[in-house]
Amino acid sequence: MTQIRAMTEQDVPSVSLLIGESWRRTYSPIMGAETAARISDEDHTLQRIAAKLTDTNKMSFVAERPDGSIAGYAMAE
Repeated sequence: MTQIRAMTEQDVPSVSLLIGESWRRTYSPIMGAETAARISDEDHTLQRIAAKLTDTNKMSFVAERPDGSIAGYAMAE
């Protein structure tokens, strides 16, 4: 069963990959693959995602599969 839990620093690489893949899949048909990749590479860095974890005005969560892999991500502000 998938579990929803607070995101931790250890989740940042998996979340970065998940967001990047999702962004490219969603926005490449709209703005072109090259533009979508460039924007994602700028906005979904490990540093930017990690910074959200320390922002007290934001809460980040992950959906974790039984095998420990990340199936989803949500951030509330």
